Amino acid sequence: MLIALFTALTITILGANHMSNSENSKFVLLVEDDSITQQALARLFQSRGVECRIVDTLAEAMKYLAQVDQIRLIVWDGDLFGENSFDDAIQAFKKVFDGPMVAASGNKQSVDKQMEAGCTHRGLKGREQLTVLKQLLL
Repeated sequence: MLIALFTALTITILGANHMSNSENSKFVLLVEDDSITQQALARLFQSRGVECRIVDTLAEAMKYLAQVDQIRLIVWDGDLFGENSFDDAIQAFKKVFDGPMVAASGNKQSVDKQMEAGCTHRGLKGREQLTVLKQLLL
């Protein structure tokens, strides 16, 4: 039941007096298939009063291209898509989205490849990822 809660496409979190109205109305797009990581990041976003939309496939992420003006930042799990297939998705978003895109993976080489594809921030899963996300959510 907890997994279903955290894999829901939308987790709405209220609050955050420290953000402007325009920032508060935007959401984080989390492209992640691991339920433990989804849960941890959802808690981080909740603590910052940020809405999060979780998708666990590349096809679902691409559906958000039409809503790009509502996205505050994107967190990409590079291991979700395999060796090189996330390149096209990152490039598609980069053409219409000028906000931060975090390269997230437990594998340093995957993060490096995501950065080469166009991500703006490194986020090796663990402490590095949490530090980067906290800074971006200030």
